[in-house]
Amino acid sequence: MKKRTNTTLALEEFEKKANEFIGLTFDHCEDQLRQVRTHHSLPKHPKSQVLPYVAMSVQQSIKAFLAILKLPNE
Repeated sequence: MKKRTNTTLALEEFEKKANEFIGLTFDHCEDQLRQVRTHHSLPKHPKSQVLPYVAMSVQQSIKAFLAILKLPNE
């Protein structure tokens, strides 16, 4: 079994906080989308078109960053 080092514990804590941030990002995005006035006869508001993609971009960037952190330094 692998020994859990301070570095491993710090990375696990960082990953936990990163996942919390991702969740908050999606929650904020959903709140913003609820505030955008929409009606089927109106053109889509730019915010409603862009926010979901931005939130997913944040998620993918953080996941990629976390994956890179796990690579060995050798």
